[in-house]
Amino acid sequence: GRMPLMGWYDEAYDVSTDWTIKMAREHGISFFFPCWYRAYNNGGKPVMSQYDHFINSIANTAPYRDSIKWAIQWVNAQNPSGITCTGFNDFTQNVVPFWINNYFTRSNYLKIYNQPVVSIYDAVRFIADCGGLYNAVMAIAQLRAQCINAGFAGVIVLTSYGNRYVDHP
Repeated sequence: GRMPLMGWYDEAYDVSTDWTIKMAREHGISFFFPCWYRAYNNGGKPVMSQYDHFINSIANTAPYRDSIKWAIQWVNAQNPSGITCTGFNDFTQNVVPFWINNYFTRSNYLKIYNQPVVSIYDAVRFIADCGGLYNAVMAIAQLRAQCINAGFAGVIVLTSYGNRYVDHP
C-alpha cells in the first residue's frame, strides 16, 4: 500500500538509477548499500547474480554513477530455491573474483584507504557454508589476499547475525 517517493519505476533503466542518485544527493545521501544476491542453485559454478539491475546500473552504465559511492551487502541467506554458496572453494574461486572484477574495481565503489567495503549478511550462515569457523576465517583471509593481489590495500568486511535471535539465560 506504500508508493515510493519517485513512484513505481523499473530499476533496470539507467534513468531510474540517475533519478535515484539525484534525489539522494539533493537530500544529503552520498552512499548506497544495495543487497547483492547470487542466483539460487548457482553455488559451485561461475557466479550469476539476480535482482541486480540497480547494482549493474550504478556500477557500469548510469551516467551519474560517479556522483555517489556504493558497496554491496551479500544476502547469503539459505533459500528454499537453493544454496548460494557451496563452501570455501566456491567462495574463494567464484564469488571473490566476481566481486573484484565486477564491483571493487569500479571508481565509485566504496573504498576506505584503498580497501573495498563488503558486507556478508549472515555470519552464521557463512561459517556453516564454509564448513566451520576455521574455513570461514581462511576464506576471509583469501578474500583479503586476492584484494591485495588486485592492487587494493586489503578489504573491510562487515557482517551480522542476520535474523537470528539468541535466548539469554
